[in-house]
Amino acid sequence: MSDLEITGLTKRYGTEPALDDVTFTVSDGELVTVLGHSGSGKTTLLRSVAGFIEPTSGDVRVNGNSLLNLPINRRGIGIVFQNYALFPHMTVRQNVGYGLRVRRVRKDELRERVDRELERVQLSAYADRKPAQLSGGQQQRVALARALVLEPSIVLFDEPFSNLDAMLRDGLRRDLRQLQRRLGFTALFVTHDQREAMALADRVAVMRSGRLVQYGPPQEIYNRPSQVEVAALLGRSNLLRCLVGERDATPVLEWRGQPLVADDPIPAHAGEVTAFIRPENLVIEPPVEGAASRPNVITGRVVSADYFGSASLITVEAGNGEPILVEARHNALSDQDISVGAQVGVRIPREAIRILG
Repeated sequence: MSDLEITGLTKRYGTEPALDDVTFTVSDGELVTVLGHSGSGKTTLLRSVAGFIEPTSGDVRVNGNSLLNLPINRRGIGIVFQNYALFPHMTVRQNVGYGLRVRRVRKDELRERVDRELERVQLSAYADRKPAQLSGGQQQRVALARALVLEPSIVLFDEPFSNLDAMLRDGLRRDLRQLQRRLGFTALFVTHDQREAMALADRVAVMRSGRLVQYGPPQEIYNRPSQVEVAALLGRSNLLRCLVGERDATPVLEWRGQPLVADDPIPAHAGEVTAFIRPENLVIEPPVEGAASRPNVITGRVVSADYFGSASLITVEAGNGEPILVEARHNALSDQDISVGAQVGVRIPREAIRILG
C-alpha cells in the first residue's frame, strides 16, 4: 500500500493558473475525495497525478518517490474513468485482463491474477458475460478490477457516477466504499457532488479557482467550513451578515436589528462577520412576544415549506424582513403549524453558530 503526496502542484496555461500551489497527502489506505465546481481545478489535479498533464511546478510522490519523470504506464496508478471505458465486444474476463495482455504477462499468470481479482470484486460468476449483460454496479466493479489487477499503488476515480440517476448512484457509492475498505487500496476520487464527497471520504479536499481552500474529515468540513464559499458548496446553510457589538461586556452579533450570541469566538476588532448556521440545527417553536429584543429567538412568517418525507425545509421571513432556512424533522414539530403564512418562532442555539470572516 502507498502514501500519495502532492506538494506545491501548479499548472498554468499562459498566465492563468488551473492549479495554484496545491499541497496535501493521501495516507496509506485512505479514500480522499476532491470536491469543487466546474473550473475549480479538480480534474486538472487528477490528470496531473495520473501523468496526462505535465505540471508547471511542484511534485507528485508515492512512498517518497517522485512520479513526474515517469511515463503514465510506469507510475503504478490505476484509473476508473467516468464512463468505465469497458470494451463492449470483450467479456468481463477479457476486459479485466486487457492491461496484463498489453504488458505481455504469461498466460498462466494472467489467468491467475484475473481470477483472483474477479473473486475479490465478487464477479467470478460473470466472467464470460459482456458489459451489456451487466448492471451499472457490476460494470463499475469490472472497471475497478481492471485497475486493481495491475497492482497499482494508487487508484484514481474520475467522477465515475456523474452520469447515473440518484438511486443507482447511492447504491454504487456504498458498494465502492465497502469494497475500498475491504481491499484497503489508497484512492483519490474526484466529484462535484457534495453528498457523494462527504459519504465516501476519509478526508475531503475542497478546490476553488485552482486552489485547495480546505482539507479535512467530512464532519469538520461540513460543520466548520473555512470560508463562505465552502459553506455554500457543502449543502444548505444560512449565511447571515452581522455587525459586531457588545452587551454586558459580551460580544454580540446584530443581524439586521436581531441580536445573536454565539459560543464561537469573534475575531478581535471585527466590525462585521458572517454567521454560518446549518438549517438542521435550528428549532421551530411557537412564536414569542418581544422576540426581536431577545438574543437568538426570532419570530417570523412561514413563506414556504417543502416536504421531504421525514423532514420539511421551511423558509421563515424574520421580523427584520430577511429569510432564514429551517430543516425540521416532523417528529420534532409536534402540533406546530408550518403552513404558508403561519407565525412561528425560530430558536438559534448559540453553539450552532459558526463565525466566518
